[in-house]
Amino acid sequence: MKFDRAKTGKVIADIRRYSDDLSELKFGDKSMSKLEFYSSSMLIFSIVNSYMDLANELISSNHLGYPATYADMFDILFDKKIINKKENDAFKRLINVRNAIAHRYFNITLSDVHNAMSDLKKVNSFLSLFN
Repeated sequence: MKFDRAKTGKVIADIRRYSDDLSELKFGDKSMSKLEFYSSSMLIFSIVNSYMDLANELISSNHLGYPATYADMFDILFDKKIINKKENDAFKRLINVRNAIAHRYFNITLSDVHNAMSDLKKVNSFLSLFN
């Protein structure tokens, strides 16, 4: 697969930095301070945006199609057998959380944050496409 290594290298470095920051937040499964909640939400937002940047780079560099929505990017990658169904489903859920953070922030729940953190683990292998 073709892609701009300089561009993707920076995006991957951002994902790793944000993921490290997210893992440093200390909270239990049932509780989270407001600061941890808002910090986690914004880190998740940034990570998902970065994954969308990577997906867009793969699609445009390899002329794979023309996504109309963020979710379409991952459907294209799934249709081209670049990601599997589990990853595609996780990316779609992450995009829903990202959109909720961007457009109706106060509707995000603690459960949404925990589920997004779980989904981020499911899509981590996506980064191996850029080695």
